[in-house]
Amino acid sequence: MEMWFGHVMKNLDYLHMFGREWFVYTPKQFRKKFGKKSVFGRLIGYLNDKDMYQVYMPSLKKIVLSHDIYFKPA
Repeated sequence: MEMWFGHVMKNLDYLHMFGREWFVYTPKQFRKKFGKKSVFGRLIGYLNDKDMYQVYMPSLKKIVLSHDIYFKPA
């Protein structure tokens, strides 16, 4: 990163391994009264311009972009 962009990256905590299991938070306006608060998915990529994650959700069979994702504890 230093050679390419010319500045030092201080915090790389947002980088994670592709294919890792995640839970994507579902906001209140998109779920029913007793609906799930999160949905299982797998990390497939990043969007640097918006600081978002791309997550594939097998249950919905689609790719979702989200800020609010939590990794599955080991």
